[in-house]
Amino acid sequence: MYMYEKKSTKGKAAAVILMTMILILISGFFIANSTLFNNRPVLPVNQPDAVASLHIPVVLPADETVAAPFAINAKEVLHFFEKTKSEDVLAQAVTEFEGVYRPNQGLDYAYDGKVFEATAMLGGTVTEVKEDAMFGKSVTVKTGEDLEITYQSLSQVSVKKDQVVNQNDVLGLAGENIYNKDLGIHLHVVVQKDGKLIDPATIIGMKPAEIK
Repeated sequence: MYMYEKKSTKGKAAAVILMTMILILISGFFIANSTLFNNRPVLPVNQPDAVASLHIPVVLPADETVAAPFAINAKEVLHFFEKTKSEDVLAQAVTEFEGVYRPNQGLDYAYDGKVFEATAMLGGTVTEVKEDAMFGKSVTVKTGEDLEITYQSLSQVSVKKDQVVNQNDVLGLAGENIYNKDLGIHLHVVVQKDGKLIDPATIIGMKPAEIK
């Protein structure tokens, strides 16, 4: 014999109230997160320069000293012109172009006529990337407030303006140019401190603060 017994609805009502409260809490969570997401600054898509434009300050390791601008055994093929040097050295520190002899304002390296990678002598920020019909492609890296190193006569460039680079990062490949065509494939390096030209060979192994 089946007995019919009226069941209480209090338990169902409590469950409905609990589920309603959970749904309200979940909805509030998604609304809050959606608002936060929509208010976040969004960098442009497919624009690598967007990250670089944040101008992240460059902090060099305390013991970082100037390195050679290559990882191979390249040789000096055109010296830096400085009046205090011997006549023999000065004779190898001038460039003849269209019948005019001009002093070399940097230092030129070559590697037996082979292409080689130009690497950053110090960490810093790329302040300029350009191409010149006479001198080829070039990259300028600024370290601190007053030290700039320019890598010239590049056939290819691997960095972009405003990019932060570390010491020994590849900046590009050594190449040829019209101005120093007799040197063949080479790298031309110019160092300036407070606008003053400095012989690149003399600063290798020095800390930036020691360069005068």
